[in-house]
Amino acid sequence: MKKMLLSLMLPAAFLTFFECDALALEKTQVSSLDRRIQHTEYKEGQVYPVNAVNGVITTIIFSPGEKVLDYGSGYSTAWEFMARENHFFLKPKAFNGTTNLVVVTNKHTYFFDVRLVGNRPSATYSLAFSYPAEEAAKAQEEARKKVIDSLLDDKTTPEAAAESKAINRSYTENFGSSELSREIAPLEVYDDGLFTYLKFDRQTDFPAVYRVAENNVETLLNSHVKGDWLVIHGVYKELRLRAGFAVVGIYNEAFTGGGQSSDSGVSLPGLKRELIKQVN
Repeated sequence: MKKMLLSLMLPAAFLTFFECDALALEKTQVSSLDRRIQHTEYKEGQVYPVNAVNGVITTIIFSPGEKVLDYGSGYSTAWEFMARENHFFLKPKAFNGTTNLVVVTNKHTYFFDVRLVGNRPSATYSLAFSYPAEEAAKAQEEARKKVIDSLLDDKTTPEAAAESKAINRSYTENFGSSELSREIAPLEVYDDGLFTYLKFDRQTDFPAVYRVAENNVETLLNSHVKGDWLVIHGVYKELRLRAGFAVVGIYNEAFTGGGQSSDSGVSLPGLKRELIKQVN
């Protein structure tokens, strides 16, 4: 009786072991036209199954912006590997080459469990990755930029700024005797305590605008265009305009510290500054 119970328990134990092994792998979705054409979501740290068969090449497809940098396998002599841009190709050379595979791209690290199967209907001809989490984050960022653009359109018109009680027109320019520099000099300059407005002739290409620190270090500033106006995001003591060899200095003679105070840390109403983790 004890022998019978033991014989019944052993298969159950092995079944549990193999079920756990299978559950560790991410399930792939198959095409409605051909189950050998598969796709799956990318999840960091997940292991993906690939069924290979002798005489058949398998293609793994990453996102269009990815490029394979390196790869490695526990039984590399049993396989042929090749990478091109965001595609990775593999084909078995031996009949007992079941192993793991690691592929490193410029964006992610992928883990695969590569197994040999005995028939083509069970093989993976193609495995394509999708990235819903990244696509959602991208859509969210695009929506955020649209909100910012909308706020910029509403709050930073030169006409509205010119009527502001906080307007400051105490600016001087220095372009020396250079005709090149004179050509990029603005026709009008003022600020409203939040933004600096530079008006240019319609025939003039907008120059790059830099903030000049006390040690004469230049920092390129954010700006946007409104008709003939270049709107600088902020108010500064000294600006420097550059276009090729042309240079113009702009000086804020009434500078008192760089714009109105803001608890949000930015100069645009409705926005706030947040510290986020930088991802390399």
